Parts: sequence; C-alpha cells; structure tokens
Amino acid sequence: MKGVQLPINTVIIVALAILVMLGIAAYFTGVFIPHSQNEQFNARLQTLCNEWVTYYGCDEGASVVTDMQNLYKEFGKAKPTVDELKRICHCPLVSPIVPSGTETTTEGE
Repeated sequence: MKGVQLPINTVIIVALAILVMLGIAAYFTGVFIPHSQNEQFNARLQTLCNEWVTYYGCDEGASVVTDMQNLYKEFGKAKPTVDELKRICHCPLVSPIVPSGTETTTEGE
C-alpha cells in the first residue's frame, strides 16, 4: 500500500502561505515597526542634556531643566526631579567647586 503523495507544487505553496502568515502576524505585533517614538525622545533628551552640561554647567536654575521636564511630560512619562535629571545627564550631585581659602578636611583628622 502506498502512502499519500503530495505534489511538490502543493508543498511549496503551503510553505509560502505559512511564511506570509507569519510575516503578517509579526507586522501586527510590532516586530517590523521601529520604536521611533523612543528614539525621538532619547535623541531630544540627549541634546538637552548636552546643552545643560556644556553651556549651563548643570545649573539647577537653567531654563533647559524645565525643557527636559516638559519633554518627559510630552511623551507621557513621569516628570523627573532635578536630582534625577542630574543623574540621567551625568552631572555631579554635589558641586565639586570648593571656594578658595577654605580647607577641606576629612572626618577623624
């Protein structure tokens, strides 16, 4: 007794149909769609961070701080505090500038 035989054309058509269906499913699940909104947010945040660090020296009163907080709000994210922005932009949390004429001592000396 012979087994069931399928013509090669039928096998190829079924395989192609399965690939097309998988491609359509991947498209609708977002696999092929770039995350352009996150990329846009990160690019704008990086630009603002660079401006804050370079031109304002991480000054908390700079207008760019408000711009960064508004950027978060625009993209539906929680508004960060100034300390969080300093961490994100790699600013020192405490100013490293020591006024001249003052001595720094460590505890226990």
